[in-house]
Amino acid sequence: MLRTTSWKNILPGRLRLQLARLRMLANQHPRRSAAILIAALILQTVVVFLWQPAAPASATDYTQLRAAVPIPPSGGRPGMPSIPFTLGNYREVRALLDTLEYLRSRPVHSRADTLLFLRVLEQYARLDTSFARSLRTPPSPQPHERHPSTPKP
Repeated sequence: MLRTTSWKNILPGRLRLQLARLRMLANQHPRRSAAILIAALILQTVVVFLWQPAAPASATDYTQLRAAVPIPPSGGRPGMPSIPFTLGNYREVRALLDTLEYLRSRPVHSRADTLLFLRVLEQYARLDTSFARSLRTPPSPQPHERHPSTPKP
């Protein structure tokens, strides 16, 4: 028959004695022990919210998109979408965001990637009717100085 031992019996005697003292102290002062645990939880939560790793610059840099980006309101942040919250809409928006993340991670974009991006925009515009109105019109391409038939990049 297999006999299991407690993890407490595996510890060295000195550590077992210290754990027994802590247990006895916690049993003698339950309110103080609970206050210490709650203070530790609050401190840990504050540390987690204050310490944030630096976000990559490409994730927030809209100037590299070179596409029609929704014009933010005067506050500088984009407004909330007017999509009604349903499970189907949530799944559809998550799929669109996954597709956009895939396109953003690609180092070189092809014609198929551009068409996929346009399909994603059309699908999102179908879900959020105010999105299509918030897109600004792209500027007309300026002709190149040396080759007038080719627009500037």
